[in-house]
Order: sequence, then C-alpha cells, then structure tokens
Amino acid sequence: PDLSLDTLEPQKSQMLILPGADIALKGGIDSFVKTASQFLSAGTPVAAICGATAALAKGGLLDELPHTSNAKIFLEMVGYKGGAHYQDQLVVTSGNLITASGIAPIEFAIEIFRKLDVYSDTTLRAWSKLYKDHNPEGFYELMAEHSDE
Repeated sequence: PDLSLDTLEPQKSQMLILPGADIALKGGIDSFVKTASQFLSAGTPVAAICGATAALAKGGLLDELPHTSNAKIFLEMVGYKGGAHYQDQLVVTSGNLITASGIAPIEFAIEIFRKLDVYSDTTLRAWSKLYKDHNPEGFYELMAEHSDE
C-alpha cells in the first residue's frame, strides 16, 4: 500500500480487495468494512474472501446482496441477517461485490480479473485451466493467446 486507509477514495480506485483472516472475525478490519461500504455506495467494486466476508456480514453489507463465504453458519456466528441471500458456491459476484470462500483463491482471482476487465474470457479460461485445474494445456493456450504482444 502506498497510502493510508483514510486517504483512499473510491472515485480514484478501481477496487477494494479484502483478504480474509481470523482478525476479521474479531473486529480487526472494521475500518475496512466502513471503507467497503463507501466503495459500494460509490459504485466501486469490493472483493472479499474468507474471514473478510464475515467482517462484511457483521457490518451489514451482505444483508441484501447475493453472496457466499466459507459456510452460511460461519457468517451466522457474527449475527448477520443476510441468510436469505447466501449462495452455497465458491465465489459469487453480485453487481460490484465479489465474495468467495477461503478455499477458492483461484476462482476469487478470476472474478477480480473479470470485473476489472484485465483479461479476455479466452485468457481467463486458459488461466483457470492452468492454475485451477493444473492442466498444462492452459500454459500453451496462454502463450498462443498472447503470442502477438
């Protein structure tokens, strides 16, 4: 990071990414949850994985949006009210919010790349084949996709 949280502006940012950790469950990233709320209100994407999803749930940010996490019961530990919107999937993108289970870092990264429009769908499929499926064909597909660059 090259600036402090209080100087971060949604309008000058492409996305806020919140990694998970046990500290998130204990209120250790509450200031980031406030910032995530500001980002979502401004239309700037937010991505959260693992424990960070619990912090968002605790802060009420998952009460009305489709989302996922490590498990529904994991979020219920923080007293959230968004159970009706929980989806039992590895990663869920709902508008400008990306949530993921802690066991899905590759899927999480792919959704971030997709939301930021970093790579084409062809590149993302090859990237997934290589890194998620551990299929070496993905490497050759990536090389073919980018051979002109």
